[in-house]
Amino acid sequence: MRRLRLWVLCVVPAGMLLLSLSGHRRSGFFILLRWVVGGGAALLAWMAHDQDVSGWMWVMVGILILFNPLVPLHLRRDTWRVLDLGAAALFVVVALRLQPSRGEG
Repeated sequence: MRRLRLWVLCVVPAGMLLLSLSGHRRSGFFILLRWVVGGGAALLAWMAHDQDVSGWMWVMVGILILFNPLVPLHLRRDTWRVLDLGAAALFVVVALRLQPSRGEG
């Protein structure tokens, strides 16, 4: 069950990032995307910190800064496509590398 929670925590943001490549133009989608990706990155950074995997923790902190919902970055659409694809790939890799938290239920 813990492994499933970790996968959901990684796959939902990755799926939304890949969905953003389909050409959504509504700002509401991108606001939700920033909250989901930022929240997922924050939780995964915390999990990596708990497991003393500082490399993955800093990768997730970088994604959190890039996709933070409070102070959004304004970049060109082509730049965002590359960043979305890269961040989605990183979420999948983190799902494969991290172990589920021991404290989860």
